[in-house]
Amino acid sequence: MKYKNIAIVASGLKVPKMKRLIKKTSIIIAADGGTKNCLKCNIVPDYIVGDMDSITSFQQEKLAKCEIIERKDQNFTDLQKALQFAKTLKPTSIQIFSVFGKRTDHFVANLMILQNYSESANITIYDKGGEMIILKPGIHKFTDQRIDQIISIFSFQKVQQLTLKGFKYDLSCENFTSNFIGVSNVIKKSNCEISFIKGKLFYYKNYFIE
Repeated sequence: MKYKNIAIVASGLKVPKMKRLIKKTSIIIAADGGTKNCLKCNIVPDYIVGDMDSITSFQQEKLAKCEIIERKDQNFTDLQKALQFAKTLKPTSIQIFSVFGKRTDHFVANLMILQNYSESANITIYDKGGEMIILKPGIHKFTDQRIDQIISIFSFQKVQQLTLKGFKYDLSCENFTSNFIGVSNVIKKSNCEISFIKGKLFYYKNYFIE
């Protein structure tokens, strides 16, 4: 069976407005400790995936109707296990909540995991301060954007022929041999565009903080 939109809730910092945002999804997956965030927001996931080392007996009782997918392999994180399971449902898009927490090592590892999994579905990541998407090579048009919206664009790998249009700091067919860091750029036109022919970009919008 195919599901168009899937949500994954992880165990990081709670995301504002998560319950409202998650309503648009067909299936909700809690990545092990993400059950705690689900309970805080009165969300009942359809599946709980992971090694189950973060779930208390009380949480199991509260979520007794959820299907548990137990995967003990310690070579993969609970986020990786949740993504692997989500992939079997053949979604066109995945929304990920609370994947970033207080530990920097987890933050960096999760960014790398998400970059690797972005090929199988369109991914949107929501954290405490905003939302992030992963852009593949091609032309990406953004319409009806808020003027003076702060955004950041960055890459862990080389990017070829990067062009930015409609931003405070535009670029024209620039090549970056190892990575790209474009922190705190600003949208200056309601319709803007990002294009490149090689690499992968993280595009972060300061969504919740005005």
